[in-house]
Amino acid sequence: MNAGREATAVMSVSDLLAALPRASVVFEVVGIDTCCGLSKSLTDAAEAAHIDVGEVVDLLNSREIAPVSAPDSDAPLTEITRYIVAHFHRRARSILVELTELSRRVCSAHTERLATLWDMKDAIEQLVRELVPHMRGEERYHFRYIDSMQSPELNREILVPLYGTIQYPLQSLRHDHSRDLTAMADLRTIASDFHPPASSCKPVQRLYALMAVFERELQQHVQIEDQTLFPRAVEMERKLATI
Repeated sequence: MNAGREATAVMSVSDLLAALPRASVVFEVVGIDTCCGLSKSLTDAAEAAHIDVGEVVDLLNSREIAPVSAPDSDAPLTEITRYIVAHFHRRARSILVELTELSRRVCSAHTERLATLWDMKDAIEQLVRELVPHMRGEERYHFRYIDSMQSPELNREILVPLYGTIQYPLQSLRHDHSRDLTAMADLRTIASDFHPPASSCKPVQRLYALMAVFERELQQHVQIEDQTLFPRAVEMERKLATI
């Protein structure tokens, strides 16, 4: 990309791949098609991947995510879902992009000296494959249904025809959370409790530090969903059923 030029929503997927080295990793993480969708504008490609194009532009341009204030536990459900997306989901995707980039970079540079880096890279890529679609499903379906509980009419077309009640898909999400936390615990074991080897270079140190940050934020992410959002959503659905 030319100096001073930034990625924009009107640029095509192919132009971004040619101009910006990190584009391939960003597109891989967020699920943008880089095979049959090369001629699409970023706006159209992001829409097809069900992700906000503004977020993708920020990822491509390595912009920091603006801080978002956490709502109270008794705040309206819409405030809680929006906070989860704006803070935890966007942060998770951003960190996963950097973790993917870093792990591949350090594996290429230290293959023989630090063999466990390959295991760490594989574990990070597995997290991407499992956690990103999980968050996308929450944003497209579960959170939209929860938000509709505080609208004039509950939108039962989003989830209820498939499940009958929100309890069942939330049970599946809790199972995903347990799996993701277990995967992070396994990654912590591989990475020696996220303590980098002595005399590690700065990219390796950054990789280990960022894994620790991601684990901490994932735990907070799971906690607010499992202990606050989901129980309140189930209870509100029950109340609405009696009206």
